[in-house]
Amino acid sequence: MTSKVPNLWPEDLGAVTADELPVVILREQATMLGERTKNLVEAEVRTDPTTELGRRSIKNRLDRDVATWERSGTSTTFEPEMVHHFVLKAPALSDYRYGLFGVYQPLTIYPVAILFEQQIYLASSKEEFIERLREIFSAETTRKIVSALIAQSAV
Repeated sequence: MTSKVPNLWPEDLGAVTADELPVVILREQATMLGERTKNLVEAEVRTDPTTELGRRSIKNRLDRDVATWERSGTSTTFEPEMVHHFVLKAPALSDYRYGLFGVYQPLTIYPVAILFEQQIYLASSKEEFIERLREIFSAETTRKIVSALIAQSAV
């Protein structure tokens, strides 16, 4: 049976590629950490829905720490729907886990807010997100934590 109603859905649905997604970038970095440390320190990415309390908390931090948050010259309402937790783990230490940071993401993918060391980092695009991750992974705190986990795991 042929429908007399035309398909009204646009052709370009699903145009965002997987490599644009924060969760894919995070998972790739988690894999690379294991390779870099010979699996003495690994990472995992866990995604959860953002609770109402978490949503309010991150929005309050944005309001407090970032007076005006704009994307492409227009004001953006940030409604995080999910949080990606980047968790370090040390298999040799009874699978010890340490939550390094969280990435709060709306359904529209970008912009994202990253909570690391009680500070908010913002990224409006894949490129900005990668740069923020570079800063976090190179931070003295991160380096000390990973080094300590490696040292304790190698004993």
